[in-house]
Amino acid sequence: MLTFILNGILILGSLAWGSGSNSGDELALRSALDEANTELKTALTRTSCPGTELVISCGNGKCEPKLGENETSCAIDCVPALIHSYNSQTLCRGVSHVYQPTTVAEVQQIVRAASADGQHIRVVGRLHSANEQLCTTGVVISTEKFDHALSLETFDGKETVVTEPGITLYDLGEWLHARNRSLGYAVIGYHGVSVAGAAATGSHGSTMKHSAVVSSAVESVWVVGADAELREYSALNTDLATWKALRTNLGMLGVVVRLRMRVQPQFNLHVKATFDRDDKLFAKGGVHKLMKDCDFGLINWFPGSGRIMRSCGMETTQAAEPGAANVLLDPGIPAYIVNPFKKVLQYGACYNWIGCLVERVRYLYFKVAPPYEKLDEFGDLVPTNDAIGASHRMMSSVLTADQKGFFQMDWEIAIPYQKAQAALEAVRDHAKKNHLCLPLVGVFLRFAPSEDATLLAHTVALGDFHKGEPVMFIEMPVYLPTGFSKDQQSAYDRPYEEFARL
Repeated sequence: MLTFILNGILILGSLAWGSGSNSGDELALRSALDEANTELKTALTRTSCPGTELVISCGNGKCEPKLGENETSCAIDCVPALIHSYNSQTLCRGVSHVYQPTTVAEVQQIVRAASADGQHIRVVGRLHSANEQLCTTGVVISTEKFDHALSLETFDGKETVVTEPGITLYDLGEWLHARNRSLGYAVIGYHGVSVAGAAATGSHGSTMKHSAVVSSAVESVWVVGADAELREYSALNTDLATWKALRTNLGMLGVVVRLRMRVQPQFNLHVKATFDRDDKLFAKGGVHKLMKDCDFGLINWFPGSGRIMRSCGMETTQAAEPGAANVLLDPGIPAYIVNPFKKVLQYGACYNWIGCLVERVRYLYFKVAPPYEKLDEFGDLVPTNDAIGASHRMMSSVLTADQKGFFQMDWEIAIPYQKAQAALEAVRDHAKKNHLCLPLVGVFLRFAPSEDATLLAHTVALGDFHKGEPVMFIEMPVYLPTGFSKDQQSAYDRPYEEFARL
């Protein structure tokens, strides 16, 4: 086991050699790997961690009691559930049937039948949520196969796209790109979610300058109600409060079967990734200075390492470079490294200092292999910290295909502009006190101007959230260990729950 764990860290770093970065960064990464190797050799021979074998099999879709899997230790494989959240933490046992309609008429038929049987209905998209709103004791309508963009139309003086609800943000972005259009900055960091789901949950992109909440781009929705009748709602025919609710409906105000989204001409972004100490976050005007000039911008903060990675994109009239894309969530780890890396993360959940070693390696790895790519002069895709590409491709990333079996939870809090700096300082102190490190991708710091278009989006202009002022989102993507007892899991979760309360 020790050999697997060490190789997982060492190979992860070796992937980056020869990627075109400067030798100083490569030497720093190799030094960090050597340090991790030495410390792990000394420590792991004298320590143990529950779940380090189970972490390999759990998540493969087979319940294997001989390997120690059961409904408690590996719920995703052993609990029968037709619906489960993307991170497999919410399992819906009571769902009686999942329908996947492809037409409005099919939806109406499903609603009529369910209503006649007195069954509740829940609507889901790509299941990129992690709470009980996914579940019901009745039937589920999945929009996954209801996934086509339909047309470009002018509506109320605005150019819009009419689309079915289950199309992913990426596929819609590509469809619009082929017609020289885009959703602007209403594009979230992971582009595999459905457009209706992104709107229904108030999902957001990252910019201090432009509208970035997906639901704010919704100009009308077609909804099949409990009576199975189809109606189109918009600001033109609906009272304000109801319209705001429909824009962020959580899938609970009927079945959205079409959306009309505001679009704009496509544009290119020149994105650069830069690396620095996190002192810059806490200097006077820190976050604002780092982000104010960026049309698109986010920060990955590695608090245990005291470092930041800043991505800043500026609109440009320069042509897109071949192959230019954001690959932040798809680091290209070969399949043979996945299992060793799972064990490394599992050990990091047992021992904070191991998680901190991995966080440091992850930061240095990003310096050597930055989270953007483009074609080089030989036609090969290579990592780069400087690329020009189509807007949606530069702001959003595919999620690694190796996500299956990696369990995580995202803790995200929205902070009003005037309290952003104080909040960061409080989180820094909290992380230091609890020895928190984030080995997956650090802490995301994202931004969006506060708007007043919905009742539910995180950027609603109420209280300390002033319309037009930037909101800062602090998001912690946290590895979830496998095979922990209830008490062990509770102790592991406690610092993140305290972060949320803080």
